[in-house]
Amino acid sequence: MFKRQVPPTAGLPLQWKDFSGSKESFARGLADFLQVDSLQLESSGTAALVVAFAALKRLDKRRTVILSGYTCPLVAIAAAQAGLKILVCDTKKDSFEFDTQQLEQLRGPDVLCVVVTHLAGLAADLAPVRQAAAGAYIIEDAAQCLGAKSGGRMLGTAGDIGIFSLACGKGLSLYDGGFLYAADPAVREAITQASATIVPQQPWLNWLRILQMIGYWFFYRPNFLELVYGRELRYHVRRKDFIAAVGDYFEFVVPLYRFNDWRLSVGANALKRLSDFVTTNRLRGLARREQLKKRLGIERLGIEVLGETTGCEGSWPFLMLLFTDEKERDLVLDKLWTAGLGVTRLFVHSLSDYEYLRPIVPKQELPNASDFAARMLTITNSHWLEDQEFERIAEIISGCLPPGLDVKRSLLRETSK
Repeated sequence: MFKRQVPPTAGLPLQWKDFSGSKESFARGLADFLQVDSLQLESSGTAALVVAFAALKRLDKRRTVILSGYTCPLVAIAAAQAGLKILVCDTKKDSFEFDTQQLEQLRGPDVLCVVVTHLAGLAADLAPVRQAAAGAYIIEDAAQCLGAKSGGRMLGTAGDIGIFSLACGKGLSLYDGGFLYAADPAVREAITQASATIVPQQPWLNWLRILQMIGYWFFYRPNFLELVYGRELRYHVRRKDFIAAVGDYFEFVVPLYRFNDWRLSVGANALKRLSDFVTTNRLRGLARREQLKKRLGIERLGIEVLGETTGCEGSWPFLMLLFTDEKERDLVLDKLWTAGLGVTRLFVHSLSDYEYLRPIVPKQELPNASDFAARMLTITNSHWLEDQEFERIAEIISGCLPPGLDVKRSLLRETSK
């Protein structure tokens, strides 16, 4: 038996019976799940973003997009592939959400759209972004948030366009895939036209994804994930190539192709389990967040486990822990990153700190986003992470913090008042 390796995210596992085929419409089922009338399927979440950008270019002559300082490099790659100029806005302190004051300063006559990134199944607040970016389209990147809600409404359905991912480890996965939603009929029609124009058939890619999807069904479990994830992870961590360790290196050309019917039928079968999966995941995530808070006394220590804001319900693929400094975070990672317990980093850098993105992303100072990236790690919320394993994670985190640190920090807070 191979070394046990828990997945870094709580993805919905495929079952063998999912491959038996279905007469039900995957697109219709997804639309019903999101409580919308229709949506557009694409070959990946990034492909959906390329199509979204292409659609907005059909509707407007502006050609600049504003991206968050802390987001996936693929967002920038999609913007570049669509021929847009990229501006990057810093985040708020200790947050992945936009610094809206800087967003207002970046807003200009050529800004076509702003991409709001929801992360870890948690919602970013759209209202201040709409106000700060008045006149620009709002794209919700809900790639990590399928099934999460804000104000009773599914994330990804409140902006002008919402983007979702069906990639490995997501709440619902066909190994790769994505879709997008727009409420406005004119935007929806532009999406349909853009997809018809720029997305080819490329049936060979579907056959490749079918093989990879079968591999995902087989390997996405603790007893076999070591072969396709754990060994490679430890190799890159030993070499201190942390960008490769988290999978942040991407090609600058996003493959575009169309789904075949059989892959969609697999998705239709798996979709029947999604609602219960999201509910169970949320309850587990909330419970584990509280367990960490009580076990570590982390609020005294200044460590934060990011959680839901008022009126929101997360989907909780993993938990995000924000430490007081990078050194403290790295002490914990040294113990846990290669331990097979689903602890890792999300995006290694702020968007402007990836050297390989320099041809498409301008270099600029993003102090809050860079600081957030340097102090944050993630803990999987997978059902495969057993209670004793979660307790071990908590013990290791506690053991990495110097004795009496909570007292020292409490005194510092009192004297600073």
